[in-house]
Amino acid sequence: MRILLVEDERRMVQALCEILRVEKYEVDHYADGILGLEALESGLYDLAVLDVMLPGRSGDFPRKNPSSEVNFQYSFNLPPV
Repeated sequence: MRILLVEDERRMVQALCEILRVEKYEVDHYADGILGLEALESGLYDLAVLDVMLPGRSGDFPRKNPSSEVNFQYSFNLPPV
């Protein structure tokens, strides 16, 4: 399973990446919301973990604009969790 982690706090990134990699998940990390969204649009991920407050673009865009150009379930084939 490949996971996209979009988080800007270094300690949180280190902890989450370590835990997920120990469990044999592939993890890609971005610290910026815009770069994270671009990575998500690649379609390579099975799960996305998004921080709510990010530089560039907040990770809560699917919740704030469910009918906007970004719709997780249909655009990325990822269910909201």
